Amino acid sequence: MIIIVIGENTELSLYILSHEINEPMDSIMNKLFNCKCTVSRIIWFDENQQTAAVGSLWEISKSGINRFADVHEAIVALYKNSVYLKRVENNHLSRVFGGFSYFDEYGDDLWEAFNTSSFILPKYIFFKKDDTSTIILNHSFLNEGDRNSMEKSLILEFDEFYSSLSLNNEELIIPH
Repeated sequence: MIIIVIGENTELSLYILSHEINEPMDSIMNKLFNCKCTVSRIIWFDENQQTAAVGSLWEISKSGINRFADVHEAIVALYKNSVYLKRVENNHLSRVFGGFSYFDEYGDDLWEAFNTSSFILPKYIFFKKDDTSTIILNHSFLNEGDRNSMEKSLILEFDEFYSSLSLNNEELIIPH
């Protein structure tokens, strides 16, 4: 379990659940790309793997010359003691997404709204590699509880979110 201090004497634990899903990845990406929802979305695909991510459970942004080391340290701390409630054996692990600017600081007002580094841990991450589709559910709980009830809670919350996704007017296609 990961411990993140969010206030005096308050600890937050990160739990990760992964399992295979039956829905085709094209259908998942289509829903996520074209839905009316306002949550952040990441969609990436290449010849080897398709990835889609939704929501933001954890975020970090650092600036200055030490931003690379600071972000790395924060990510290592995030995952150091995380708990996999259930993990499928296909090398799809929870991960953060983001990037760095080329410069330590921006001198131009044009770029001041952008951080020199920005990374997020999505709430839900979908992967497809070969013929296997997997979803990673990341969640934080204030108190450690029964693993079975946490797993059921994660799946129920995801099912409610995913079934609530609606498309704009008609089903659209993700551009390739």
